[in-house]
Amino acid sequence: MSLLLSRRSFLTLSLSATGLYIGAKLLGANESYPNFSQETFQANAWIRVDPHNNVTFIIDKSEMGQGIQTSLAMLLAEELEVDLESVRTEFAPAAPIYANTLFRVQVTGGSTSIESSYDNLRTVAAATRMLFIQAAAKQWQLPVTECYANQARVFHAASNQSVNYGDLLALAAEESLDTQVVLKTADEYKILGTPKARLDIPAKVDGSAIFGIDITLDNMLNATIKHPPVFGSELLSFDDSAARSIKGVKDIFAIPSGVVVVADTFWHAKKAADLLRIQWTEGNSDINSASIQRSWFGHSQGDASSVESRGNAEDILDESSNQLTAIYELPYQAHATMEPMNCTVHLQQERCDVWVGTQAQGPNHEAVVKLTGLEHEQVHIHTTYLGGGFGRRGEVDFVVEAVQIAQHFDVPVKLIWSRDEDMQHDYYRPASYHVISAALQTDSLQAWRHRIIGPSIMQRVAPGFVPAAMPQWLPTGLKSFAAWVTGGVVSLINDPTLIEGAKELAYKTDNLEIELSHYDPGIPIGFWRSVGHSSNAFVVESFIDELAHQAEKDPYEFRLQLLENKPRHLGVLNLAAEKSGWGSELPPGEGRGIAVHHSFNCYVAQVAEVRVLDNGRLSVNRVVCAIDCGAVINPDTVVAQVEGAIAFGLTAAIKSAITIKDGKVEQSNFHDFHLLRIDEMPSVEVYLIDSPEPPTGVGEPAVPVIAPAVSNAIFAASNRRIRKLPIRPEDLR
Repeated sequence: MSLLLSRRSFLTLSLSATGLYIGAKLLGANESYPNFSQETFQANAWIRVDPHNNVTFIIDKSEMGQGIQTSLAMLLAEELEVDLESVRTEFAPAAPIYANTLFRVQVTGGSTSIESSYDNLRTVAAATRMLFIQAAAKQWQLPVTECYANQARVFHAASNQSVNYGDLLALAAEESLDTQVVLKTADEYKILGTPKARLDIPAKVDGSAIFGIDITLDNMLNATIKHPPVFGSELLSFDDSAARSIKGVKDIFAIPSGVVVVADTFWHAKKAADLLRIQWTEGNSDINSASIQRSWFGHSQGDASSVESRGNAEDILDESSNQLTAIYELPYQAHATMEPMNCTVHLQQERCDVWVGTQAQGPNHEAVVKLTGLEHEQVHIHTTYLGGGFGRRGEVDFVVEAVQIAQHFDVPVKLIWSRDEDMQHDYYRPASYHVISAALQTDSLQAWRHRIIGPSIMQRVAPGFVPAAMPQWLPTGLKSFAAWVTGGVVSLINDPTLIEGAKELAYKTDNLEIELSHYDPGIPIGFWRSVGHSSNAFVVESFIDELAHQAEKDPYEFRLQLLENKPRHLGVLNLAAEKSGWGSELPPGEGRGIAVHHSFNCYVAQVAEVRVLDNGRLSVNRVVCAIDCGAVINPDTVVAQVEGAIAFGLTAAIKSAITIKDGKVEQSNFHDFHLLRIDEMPSVEVYLIDSPEPPTGVGEPAVPVIAPAVSNAIFAASNRRIRKLPIRPEDLR
């Protein structure tokens, strides 16, 4: 039996437990979020106002450089009728009330921060504003309908009266809403849609911003860890005699995932860890990149599950005299966050405090409760700024390790992974193998068949998320059983993370077959910025370019014909082509490539201009990007996210890859896992579609498009077709 769901639908279904609903009556302060001074008005779980008109926004998403702290504050300020400059932010604790409304668990990911908060946050802000208006009207004994709010004051124009929010705190706290919450329309916006400076930038410039690695507590110890170098291997024994001679070492011991060194400083812990002599079991030492590739080929010839089918693609392809088949390969990719994994824990008899830069407060909260045996209200997750996330900080492994280490001490302990450990013990973007065929009839797409071979992220991730999405009062045993059942359900489902971006083929054809063959060689995998779209967009958009060449059509014009019923695809495609000067002449050795893709409810088209030299050197000179992300909250944030996504995606396209030899990751640091350098960054132009649609996320959708745009430009410049990433100089000679 095989079932198919979208990744978002699957998560919502399998994690259905703690729904979040905000009606007309606001939530009062309770034990699910912090208690604050009685001098402030805690309107709900997100908004606090003090007597000086200062507004504190308790932000339930993680800020990892994507600018969400500012964009969400803009939503709040707009409906609360306060200046953005008056809004202060605090990161929310772990609590069910802060669950992502799309995933039903407290996480930041999937480009859902705006989409999941847009209605909810505006509603609670508008409701708070209405409470202040009601309080003022009652104080003045005037009709509520004659009063309005602006810049944190309530006004009654006819009597020329006004009062600050801060002077209404006691009265507002006694109010409950008498009417339905009415949100502003777009033509009433003063803040949304305008460029605003990032709220987090000043603190990051002056050094006051606190990241997980910055945490310093009284009497704190520092720890690091050595994990098994070979996938699947386990600890046999270790000799720590040399390591214990290092100054400042406090203890050395094993936990389930490796050998830990605890010292007074990280440097002393790291020096000692490097002196450990550890014996591991053999593990999966027979795994190599070459053996994985051979297994891919075998799976491409065997049976597969059909995940999308219409018409009769198989017979048409067999009979067609004008068809094309290609094989595409993509490697494993590391997240390579600038801040390596770290977590600080202070475990006491009846309390556990965890300081961590995380995308997954809910799963971490649940994991710590299970590990310590404490109650939920005794475990406190303190979210810091994140030095990069990209999906890696949605995991709980390094937090669990920090708690296991802290169980040996009665003082705080900070665990920091070295860069080598971080690089070689990641949850990688899955490698994948694609066999794709199409038949052309004149210049139309008669049939399309795409087989995807790769491992399932959901089989590992989904069971771990389930307990965090269930009510906290349920017994741990029941939650564990639910996680086990989810694992069984997942085995019946075609993993949506493998087929997203391929299943929903935008190009018009009456005969379609999308197939999936799960193959897991034992390499740990996880969510990586744009997930399956990062692979499938490269394959689909590169192959469409190949078909355009076979049909002797301009790649842009060919796409236009096949997207005639896709207005939002066409909108970004036409804008990118126009702004790039598509069709204009370039110097010899240079070429333009185009690509368009829909992901995370967002539409992106890019045109890349490259230069290919005879020695195989590649220069990506210019990228023009058009994006339709619905209504734009902060245009500056959208542009910055697109620029960052292009740099991230371009790194994976032309620089980085994770390779396996003898069961180990070969790369260990940035000397052999190469990132895009500043002198390699192209000029980027970003153009925004003015859209009436609801806003969607922008952190990921520009990532998948850059690789095919560049590979298609390489073909235009050199007549060399790219079917394997990353692009190496030998591919261009």
